Amino acid sequence: MSTDDLSVRALRRDAATVLAVSGVLDSRTYLTVRDAIVKAATDAPDCLVVDVRALDVPTASAWSVLTSAAWLIRDWPNVPVAVVADPARLDHLVRSGITRYVPAYRSLDAALDHVTERRDIRVTHRARTVIPRHGPAPLDAARGAVVRAVEDWNPDFVRLARLLTTILVGNVLRHTHADPDIRVEVHGTGRLVVAVSDDSPTVPVRVEDTHGDTPIASGLAVLALLSRHWGYTPTGNGKTVWAVVGAEEVARFDEPDRQG
Repeated sequence: MSTDDLSVRALRRDAATVLAVSGVLDSRTYLTVRDAIVKAATDAPDCLVVDVRALDVPTASAWSVLTSAAWLIRDWPNVPVAVVADPARLDHLVRSGITRYVPAYRSLDAALDHVTERRDIRVTHRARTVIPRHGPAPLDAARGAVVRAVEDWNPDFVRLARLLTTILVGNVLRHTHADPDIRVEVHGTGRLVVAVSDDSPTVPVRVEDTHGDTPIASGLAVLALLSRHWGYTPTGNGKTVWAVVGAEEVARFDEPDRQG
């Protein structure tokens, strides 16, 4: 990605992605840089280093782009992030308070060592598929793809994962014109993430009847009840909505069947 004032390049270094950002960071390029960091983190398999050694920042407050991006990816994809900066830029990061939230280093090797050591929540299983919305029965196709991916890991999670997929993909088909881009990830040994991306920047809204007069509940309201936590991550040209579940959520979901 490049413009007259900005260049962003993603490079691979072993298990890490290095995002080299050069040019000018100001009010015109702030969102471009933030979204590029978020996208690199969602695409990175394990960890991310942002290289700002060639980035010009006329106004110190613009460095907050780093904490803004880190906040957006804190729950998902939750990959370790560090910054590499020359001494002058590192001093700005320290004085601006950025390093309290995003660690920064003077050398790329030191930054890489930091993020690789902090890969405490590893993605042990991963599957990704894009479902053509105009294909035959796209919602069924999406559910089938997720069920196959989850069955390969832990069949106990299949029923809940299928329902999460119905909600997330159904919202994409109902409210956007995108082909749902589905990711299934297992973090560690017992945390399942179902994430669905689309090309609409519209923020997902949870709808429910707060007065209890009528049984109104959006899919996202149901998603909130079923999952450990859920959220959305802007991707520059759209968003990713995701939900995280573990063994406790599966047990709670299956409990009515056991009681019956």
